[in-house]
Amino acid sequence: MEDPVRQSSGVFTVTHGTQVMAFTVDDKAGVVYLAGTQVADYAHDLPILVKTGKTT
Repeated sequence: MEDPVRQSSGVFTVTHGTQVMAFTVDDKAGVVYLAGTQVADYAHDLPILVKTGKTT
């Protein structure tokens, strides 16, 4: 992650990560989704993750 950058106007530009971590009922990260993950991936994986604790 990069430090905030102050623009000449006084406004700060801030970046952040795009990772999404899906946790199971036992508080373990079942899967980590990175930038570029499509809605279809979430729609497919999350019901399976809820039911089984894993995505495959």
